[in-house]
Amino acid sequence: MRASPETLLPRPAGWTLAVVLVALIAAPMSLTSVTVALPDIGRDLGAGAAAQAWAVTGYNVAFASLMLAAGSLGDLVGRRRLFTTGTGLFAVGQLIAALAPSILVLDLARVLAGVGAATMLPSGSALLAARFEGPARARAFGAFGTTLGAGLALGPVLGGVLTDVVGWRSVLVVLALLGAVACVLAPRLMDESRDPAAGRVDWAGTVLFTAALAVLIVAIVEAPERGWLSGRTLVSAAVGAGLLTAFVAVERRTARPMLDLGLLRHRRFVGLGVAAMAVVIAFVPLLVDLPTLLQVVRGADAATAGALLLFLTVPTLLVPVLAGALLARTDIRTLVAAGLALESIGVAWLALAPPDGALPALALPLVVAGTGVGIANGILDGAAVSVVPPARAGMAAGLFNTMRLGAETLAIAVAGSLIVSLTASGVSADGRLAAPVDADRIAGLMTQGDVQGTAASAGVGGRSVVDVAVDAYAGAFEATLWGLAGVCVVALLVSAALLRRRRTAQTRRDERVSSDGCSTSVA
Repeated sequence: MRASPETLLPRPAGWTLAVVLVALIAAPMSLTSVTVALPDIGRDLGAGAAAQAWAVTGYNVAFASLMLAAGSLGDLVGRRRLFTTGTGLFAVGQLIAALAPSILVLDLARVLAGVGAATMLPSGSALLAARFEGPARARAFGAFGTTLGAGLALGPVLGGVLTDVVGWRSVLVVLALLGAVACVLAPRLMDESRDPAAGRVDWAGTVLFTAALAVLIVAIVEAPERGWLSGRTLVSAAVGAGLLTAFVAVERRTARPMLDLGLLRHRRFVGLGVAAMAVVIAFVPLLVDLPTLLQVVRGADAATAGALLLFLTVPTLLVPVLAGALLARTDIRTLVAAGLALESIGVAWLALAPPDGALPALALPLVVAGTGVGIANGILDGAAVSVVPPARAGMAAGLFNTMRLGAETLAIAVAGSLIVSLTASGVSADGRLAAPVDADRIAGLMTQGDVQGTAASAGVGGRSVVDVAVDAYAGAFEATLWGLAGVCVVALLVSAALLRRRRTAQTRRDERVSSDGCSTSVA
């Protein structure tokens, strides 16, 4: 009689890791590579700025809001099955977007790709947690962190090169191919795993949480344009908060909830989550906004700005594996603190750099910040999924990645809004302009790198509008950098407190026995 797949010998763990990494690099790359191609997409499809933005926003909303639900569903129906489904949806969505005849079709296809990404990322993380143990797990999640950083960092490079050489549709085709390769290989090279005690799907919790997060993310993304205190933004925030409240109430009454709320009372998990959110809050705005600063304020061309950004991104590719190896020699609390400290030092160092200084002087602070990010990426995912039994790894991975991607979305929106607002305030307050100017419009043009548009209005009194706007923009960016560094410092203190091992009464008794020279075992 022919053996079923479940009764065969386990496949090599390295195959599982390889397939997960193929899919993993595509998910964050889909965020950053398509952003670069948006102007060309808008021109070819006759789309306005808002419609273009939804090619990224729609993907991001689906990606972030569905991850927790997908992680819990993987525990129930099987992580490999859900991973295969997710990579398939991701590939199909990107392919449809590549062939899209209109911006509406492209935006809807990108939402489908976001659903696939939300499905494959937590199930892939849970597959690694179930397949690896001990030092091997640390090394696997070190590679996980390296690949995650590579997707974010290489996305703009891939998007820029392919868009210029072949066209924007080729960017989406490459993403589709990565998803298709992972989808084909997953059932052939990976073993299935699930939670044997899982019950039915928590549909009420799934719908409430997904809707709440989707509403809140859309509100955050649109707030810089509509205003953070506008009626629409406040109503959306209130609706999202109400849905989250209903979700908590439902989960407390559910025997087998989608999210075990006890996980949010787990000091170690929350401490790791705080660190992960702070890392992306400080890193992603640099990745998105620093090239514009280098070109507008420092006068660098696009190639020079991209080359200088490598000092930030290369450490995020190389350091995670080293951090995973160090975890066997030191504790997680020390490494988390080191990562956040280095990132805060690097960002603060950038804030101190004079606007007219030499470009090479920025290399070292960028390396320091990137090293901090790399340390965190190499250890946080593996540590987070290890706080729960392997059977519930999908739920933990889903929540952890939801926290991280939600923080990433918030960071991009808030940092961008803050830079625009501070730039406009700086232009308005500059007494060297004799004639009134549209400070908000100038601030928007500067943050888009449109110096020529800013120069359309010339100032009087011997000073041009461009000069005033550049100074205001540099000051706004500096203030934002200090804020990002502050976030890392606060997260360092909070995570250090939460990750500190509690000394129980039994532990103290064991330590006293040990200090008397007796042999003892401390749990």
